[in-house]
Amino acid sequence: MAAAYLAIIWNRLEVLSRIQLMSFIAIFVHQYEAYGFPGGEPAITNMVMQPSNLTDCYPLNQNSAIIGNVYLTDIAYLLPMFLSNVIWFGLVLYYCIKRAAEMRKTYR
Repeated sequence: MAAAYLAIIWNRLEVLSRIQLMSFIAIFVHQYEAYGFPGGEPAITNMVMQPSNLTDCYPLNQNSAIIGNVYLTDIAYLLPMFLSNVIWFGLVLYYCIKRAAEMRKTYR
């Protein structure tokens, strides 16, 4: 749906909004890859970050995955897209990318 929207109104969007919309599409692709095909990202995250025998106590259980990786991500990506004149909304994404890079270094 976002790809169709992007194709229809590409010329009417500001450059920052175009970038945000393309990033939003990339997030959908990433979520499908992490949870759908091939999947396995939650299991790998839980084995590496904090092993536990109680599956509901994993750092990435179903509730935290849906809230953090779907709802909050959608808000963090859509808010700057629709309010591109408020440039500091983009700092949220910068922080998330920076934090992900730091975690990657930690768990290598």
